Parts: sequence; structure tokens; C-alpha cells
Amino acid sequence: MTDIPLVGSLSADERETVVAYNDNGLPVKVWSTIRRDITAMKKNPVFTLLREGHYGSTAWAEFEVPASEFAIGKAARRRRNLSAEQRQAISERMRNLHTNMEDDIPDDTDDF
Repeated sequence: MTDIPLVGSLSADERETVVAYNDNGLPVKVWSTIRRDITAMKKNPVFTLLREGHYGSTAWAEFEVPASEFAIGKAARRRRNLSAEQRQAISERMRNLHTNMEDDIPDDTDDF
């Protein structure tokens, strides 16, 4: 019998998340060896964990999600192109929010 060498772990180039779906409405399958993706899917109740394991020291997992709950367009983050005026308005709103929060902090700290 030939010994199979132990696998250490997958390199960053080898770790991936693969999404497979088609137009027939069946559940979307997601397979991943990227730890942050696996953790995010485990925390999201929309995803159902089908199986999981390790390839060497690299974790892998397979999930499914109902096709009605999956949208490929939401997978990429969208950046807002703000004008200088919009940035200024947001900055002022945040400054006012923090000022109002500071006003709500009691001055009497003897109770602590």
C-alpha cells in the first residue's frame, strides 16, 4: 500500500468560494474553503450547511440557499459617488449625532 502524504493547507491562490446555480429555480449551491465566507454563511440563517470537513488543515464547507433568496448582483459592494456637498452634509449629520450623544451622557459619575 502506498502512503499518501499529508496535506498541509491550501495556499491563498487555491482557497476559493464557488457558487453554482441555474435558471431552473433549484437551490443555489455554494462550496467554500475561505474561512470568512464559511463563517458568514454559518451565521446567516438563509444558508443551510450540507456538509463540512478539512482538507489537510484547510476547512471546507458546502451550503445551499433557496434560489429566491439569492441575487448575484448583491454579491459585489457598491460605492457611492458623493459630491463635495453630499460629503459635507453627511459629515455635519455625524458631527451633530456625536454631539447629541455626548449631551446624553450624565455628568454625575459618582455612582460608578
